Amino acid sequence: MGEEEELEMLVKKDRQKADNATVPIHLWDFTFHADRKGDAIITSPLPGDWQTGLSMFRKGMLLIWRRKQLRSWKRFADSCLDPRMRDLRLVKSLKILLVNERVKYEWTTRAKYDYRKWHTHRREANAVLKHCVEKARDCMFRAAESSWWEWSAGSTLFFWKWPRSHMVWARDGQPHFEIGKLPRFLKGQIPPKDGEGRSKMKAKLDKVRQRLYIEVGTVLSLTHMFYVLKGLDDIRMVYNGTSCGLNAAIWSPHFGLPLVRYTFRSLLPEYHQCDMDVQEMFMNFQLGLRIRQYAGVDVSHVRDTSATAPEWEKKRTLHWERWGRNFMGLTDSPYRSLQLLIKVKHIAYGNRHQKRNPFAWRTVILNLPGSATYNPRLPWVMKLRTDGHLACEVYIYVDDGRITGFSKMECWRAAKRFCSVCTDLGVQDAS
Repeated sequence: MGEEEELEMLVKKDRQKADNATVPIHLWDFTFHADRKGDAIITSPLPGDWQTGLSMFRKGMLLIWRRKQLRSWKRFADSCLDPRMRDLRLVKSLKILLVNERVKYEWTTRAKYDYRKWHTHRREANAVLKHCVEKARDCMFRAAESSWWEWSAGSTLFFWKWPRSHMVWARDGQPHFEIGKLPRFLKGQIPPKDGEGRSKMKAKLDKVRQRLYIEVGTVLSLTHMFYVLKGLDDIRMVYNGTSCGLNAAIWSPHFGLPLVRYTFRSLLPEYHQCDMDVQEMFMNFQLGLRIRQYAGVDVSHVRDTSATAPEWEKKRTLHWERWGRNFMGLTDSPYRSLQLLIKVKHIAYGNRHQKRNPFAWRTVILNLPGSATYNPRLPWVMKLRTDGHLACEVYIYVDDGRITGFSKMECWRAAKRFCSVCTDLGVQDAS
């Protein structure tokens, strides 16, 4: 924007991005405008209040998106039912009564019996759905509370949309590799020495507790936490899984992360790059069910017991709670979270033969040193499109993504597709 007061909406005084930075909606608005101007088919000019209309359009699309999530869950639930049970919920006969000149509907005995039979089968007898219904309800709650730009109540993976090979992992978390006896560490949390530190720590913890990333449940062992300064007036929470002995009992495989030079594989002069960021990276993904009771959190020093406490706080009276999601400080959180995020990346690639897919490509060209046709100005391995350009690509570095493309708009389309697939599967994109 150029103005200091406008700049502070996005960054802090030390030029780091603020945690509560406002969304730069103007970037999306004017990219939409530029994309429309570049379309040869559209010749009519936009009205003067087109940005207001675009804002209203987003509100309507958000409702449609929520409805699509609910319908996709219903389709999945129906596909899991015994074929003989699918039609039992369809009430084919109702009693229609006229009470005080108003129509009233009542169950017939047979219809009510059929509906109860279907409901019991769906919630209790079905081997798949009995583990899914509560988790699906959590997904719908978070989708209903979200805005167009932000997951205001946090997120839970829409596990039924994931490939069958990863569906259980998306719902319950991947299993951990245990290499030792899980700890029984019950030493309480040391509270902050000053009131300012406590209030900042409480604000950070309240957010993850309210979003049920830290949940109520059985606790057999505790983990500790502390904070370090971030910028001039903020803190970063550090959750320690080492001092309690939890990290020593879990093994994490080694894995590689991309370097900046890797992006040269999909870059040529005058190509473009853009960044994307995954919000609450580790907490998007479930902690393994067995490990949760050994990842307890002592919240007694940040609990609000006053009469003015929020409703969600009044319902949680225990001093010990536990992690339900991957958290920073657990040795295998990066491996387990990236494992699923890279699966999202491969889903976003889609069908490489579809013309409208920004990640589409036709052939692979090898330009290897020592070969007769080697050209040092080109990448060693190139995925070529039908128009001769290099295909768009995504490079994932923990919670950051780097997307490349041969033009500004094609790079934007690739980022839009990847971030849309993330959102469709329940992974938060930080707009």
